[in-house]
Amino acid sequence: MSGLEISAAKRSRLLGTLVLGLAASTLLLACSSVPRRLAPPQPNLLELRIIETSPEGQLFGLRLQIVNPNEAEIPVVRLDIDIRLGGEGRLIGDHATPFTLPARDSETLEFEVFSELVSSASRLLAYSQGEDNLLAYEFHGELVLENNLRTPIEMFRRGQVALIVETKSQ
Repeated sequence: MSGLEISAAKRSRLLGTLVLGLAASTLLLACSSVPRRLAPPQPNLLELRIIETSPEGQLFGLRLQIVNPNEAEIPVVRLDIDIRLGGEGRLIGDHATPFTLPARDSETLEFEVFSELVSSASRLLAYSQGEDNLLAYEFHGELVLENNLRTPIEMFRRGQVALIVETKSQ
């Protein structure tokens, strides 16, 4: 074999490898059950509980409903949250247990978040309103999907949530 024939054989193998890689990537994307374009799910903070307070911060319990308006279910690996509470601090955390948002339905999550960035329980109560202690909030969230080739789905909502205090001070 001449040097020219070896070079052509190498080019042929390289081209075959590239075509195979491209085909595999396309197949992986095509097999994904989640469409490329999704309407953002709608978060609704149903309950906010102050569970425990300490000099280091507060432990909050959250009950969050997420409504999926899409025709496809959405497999979620993690939910990252950033919630601003009535001008008196932020809850930054995550729900790291995988779950699936059913198509045209909702999922309710309950989890805890510790925060050093929130005022005391008494200050939060001072910002709440009415018999139900309604507290204004601004919810920013990202749904990290099962398919790591996808960018996270962002969610946003402003609303009010009942603030429940069941603290055990340390």
